[in-house]
Amino acid sequence: MYRRVDFGSRGCQQGAALILVVVGMVAMLLMAGLALDGGHMFLNKTRLQNTVDAVALSAAKTLDETKGNTTEATTAAMAAFNSNAAADGNAELQGSYGGGSGSLTVTVQYSATLRPFTPGATSGPYVRVIAAGFTMPAWLVNLAGITGKTV
Repeated sequence: MYRRVDFGSRGCQQGAALILVVVGMVAMLLMAGLALDGGHMFLNKTRLQNTVDAVALSAAKTLDETKGNTTEATTAAMAAFNSNAAADGNAELQGSYGGGSGSLTVTVQYSATLRPFTPGATSGPYVRVIAAGFTMPAWLVNLAGITGKTV
């Protein structure tokens, strides 16, 4: 009278392990992509920060040497940016700037007061450099629909 039901039979669970393996592999690939792309973004952010710091120092030095000539200071600052962007390892930075024709914009501002920094002073003595729009392509996280990241 008793009927035996076997819920653990192989016929009921064929392919279940394959689905779990595929889901696990996709999750691991996305995590690896996040780690690699995040590290790449952090490295380029550091390179951009170092370049902007060098540009600000160059502008401040030239501003001091020329007794407040902001035109010469800006010229020296942009030359320093181009020189740093052309350095080894900064190919993405240079490509994004493209001599001013890329997505990266660099602005040098001067102020007579440090706090509050009010741009527009004709002779400084304070300098601020702003770099905006540095967009990097994503590598492995394209699978998640993320195509690029702005630093």
